[in-house]
Amino acid sequence: MRTAAAVLALATLVALAPPAVAAPPLALSLRAGYYRGSGLGTPEGGGRLEGLALGVDATLPQPIPLTPRLGVSASVALGGATRSGGDTDGNLYRLLAFAEQPLGPSGLYAGFGIGIGHAEPRAGGFRATTAVVTRYSVGMPLGPLGALAGARAELGYHSGPDGRLTGWEIDIRFRL
Repeated sequence: MRTAAAVLALATLVALAPPAVAAPPLALSLRAGYYRGSGLGTPEGGGRLEGLALGVDATLPQPIPLTPRLGVSASVALGGATRSGGDTDGNLYRLLAFAEQPLGPSGLYAGFGIGIGHAEPRAGGFRATTAVVTRYSVGMPLGPLGALAGARAELGYHSGPDGRLTGWEIDIRFRL
């Protein structure tokens, strides 16, 4: 009986003890920019989303300098929401896993992401579509510019199957 009580007490202490190494915190950042896309599969074969792009990124800390940063990104492109014109009205939602590789000490980096994208029409301008998408990007720090300290400018190209969900995005990422 004493042995069972001792084992139970030891197991309880181990279960309630704080971890020896705390999990690394995620670095969060917000993105805002402009998206210009094409290839939405409209009945006429054309159509493009164009407008405000918003996103949030969660990045794991780099264990060793100059190794890839890994993370996930959720974004929306609000096509036709901010202006009227020749673009198609709809939203493009994306959820990606990504890696960003620093290209030396200057802060310049290249990135690649893969995930799922979904375009949803407003007012029936095209057929809703969901597909695997990729993102290729390059970015650079904006430097210590007061309110923009820690901010980065980024240019990205999104690609999907058969030219669907494809387009260019330029944005500024603000670290929280």
